[in-house]
Amino acid sequence: MKSSNRSLGTFLSFGAIVLMVVTVFLVPRLLNKFTKLPPIAPRAAGTNASLALPVSSPIASTQDVSVPIIVNTDTNQIIGVDVMINFDRSVLTLVDINPVAATATTLKTFVPCVKDASGDCPTGTFDKQTVINNANGNGTGTGLIQFGASTFNWSTQTVTNPYVGITTLAILTFAPKKVEQTTVSFVFSPGNTTDSNMVPTPSNASTDILASVTNLTFTVTTPTPTSPATPTPGGCATRQYGDLEGGGVEGGCDGDVDIFDFNILYKYFSRTNVCGTPAGVADINPLPDGDCQVNIFDFNELYKWFSRSLP
Repeated sequence: MKSSNRSLGTFLSFGAIVLMVVTVFLVPRLLNKFTKLPPIAPRAAGTNASLALPVSSPIASTQDVSVPIIVNTDTNQIIGVDVMINFDRSVLTLVDINPVAATATTLKTFVPCVKDASGDCPTGTFDKQTVINNANGNGTGTGLIQFGASTFNWSTQTVTNPYVGITTLAILTFAPKKVEQTTVSFVFSPGNTTDSNMVPTPSNASTDILASVTNLTFTVTTPTPTSPATPTPGGCATRQYGDLEGGGVEGGCDGDVDIFDFNILYKYFSRTNVCGTPAGVADINPLPDGDCQVNIFDFNELYKWFSRSLP
């Protein structure tokens, strides 16, 4: 028994010596080795995050204008974007906002959202109509378009991954009101968190990494007039007298002017710009090819030959 106790004591003493050697000699050397390794440099964040409205060619006053809002995070990971844009209400009317990033990126929630009677947002649907109405106001002065997007999925109630890259945030559609040069521009001051901004992650309420914006200036022009289309000649020489139908076919002609021809003229009556269209078959005055509209003069021409033998 004493021999066993002596062996156990010897083993414990040996273990204590080994532990002391490791603690005194090995650990300091390992620590010294690793502290001399070069530090791992963090990934540098870009300093050129931007919002842009691409340059557009002149727009005819009869055309709607589509203006994409381009987000460039410049390698930064972001969790939100706020947009404030001014435009001249006397020249443009905002008619639509398409939040394309909601389906194409992790910026899935656009605000403001549609609220119910209690003031809550039950579905998280983007309330673009309120944004449009507020922007257009009374149709005069400076319009302000204001909305935001964040990395949150309303349907699953989960935070989505931060977004990094270049994408179209939304597409604005304007209807021109008059011929004039006009500018659509961001409200922006570097570092100001109450205007257009871009929020990185990790972040706090006072962080804005938006460094620059590109505004849009374009000219609303008068539409280029087009040459009148070639009048529809009809199916036979007697069309000019009101013979508009034959065998149940418009423009077919059957050699007389009757109630069937009258029905065709009545069908297209009061239409304009009919040259080159099916309605042009009823455009018979002035002779021989009309004036691209169906009116009382065409009716009078048909009536003059109604139930009579044609030349």
